[in-house]
Amino acid sequence: SGFASHVLAFVNAWQSERDQMETNEIFVDEALMQQLTAAIGYSELSWYALKLGCLMARADANSLSLLRAGGVGATLETLRADWPDESASRVEVALALMQNVAYSNEGVTTILHAGGVGVVLGVMKEHAHAVAVQKNGLGVLWNLCDSDEHWAAFLSEGPSMAAVLLATMRHHPDDRRIEELVVDMLWDISSTGEGQAHILSAGGVPPILHVM
Repeated sequence: SGFASHVLAFVNAWQSERDQMETNEIFVDEALMQQLTAAIGYSELSWYALKLGCLMARADANSLSLLRAGGVGATLETLRADWPDESASRVEVALALMQNVAYSNEGVTTILHAGGVGVVLGVMKEHAHAVAVQKNGLGVLWNLCDSDEHWAAFLSEGPSMAAVLLATMRHHPDDRRIEELVVDMLWDISSTGEGQAHILSAGGVPPILHVM
């Protein structure tokens, strides 16, 4: 289709900038965003649509337009789906999109209210050895900390969150960036007694002492 060609052409033009994942282009086209959101759910277009959404969401106006089009919900549904060709690269770019969206208050609220914390933890657990998935997942969680609302979501996932964070550090012992992000997240959830209890129950003290 014409839209598929548009997605492929745009993404291919940005392949050399894949690590940067940002663009100064502003489209703010509601019709395009609706099509983009729909394309996220199609296996043959999902990665490309997620990639395009990730790039566009670096601009605040695009991020807001994507939110209004239901982009976060579509991305979370994609992450929840058990596709036969489950790919860490698709999960990686989906998390990158959510990380970019979570730079805004509205994005954070949307992710939290849609159950995004549990979804992020789930794919981090499933792709425990994929470095990019772990870093992007941690990036989403860290951006959510900007909202006071994050406490309820984090604590409701407390045991799972502590376990996933510690497993991430265990699987990637030589990655300093992952280590820093995990320690930052553990510091955040340890600000409450309940969070401290979850960390202790997950055996968090020895690995934390090890990296000090």
